[in-house]
Amino acid sequence: MISTVAAPIGLALVGPLAAQTGNAETLLIAAAMIVIPCGLTPLVPGIRAVRRTSDGRITGPAPKQTVQV
Repeated sequence: MISTVAAPIGLALVGPLAAQTGNAETLLIAAAMIVIPCGLTPLVPGIRAVRRTSDGRITGPAPKQTVQV
């Protein structure tokens, strides 16, 4: 749902940004907005803890239990 909302906003902002900074700079900014979060994803402990067992099952950290009052 977030991408559905963010796509029209990005399309509305990219035109004025390209007019002000130029096409090459706009493409570099867009590339950074993709590469940086993708590069930071492996730093999340829950993602680093995912493993595949010898029989092919995928295991990960146990989900946190919530206490209901």
